[in-house]
Amino acid sequence: MPSDDDSRPASNVKRPSVWRAYSYAWITLGFFIISLVGHWVFGWFAPITTSSERLANRPNSAAI
Repeated sequence: MPSDDDSRPASNVKRPSVWRAYSYAWITLGFFIISLVGHWVFGWFAPITTSSERLANRPNSAAI
């Protein structure tokens, strides 16, 4: 049980930094941003890959 005899002034109590106090939130936010950017990059390049594969596999119209 805490005692009321704390003689330290409130100004001397050091508060934890924002980075340390919310470290779990910062790590989670970092993973979220990495995931979001990764999905955007792969989503951006997927149609390019698909269209280039279709162009490569298209039958030659001169051979018909």
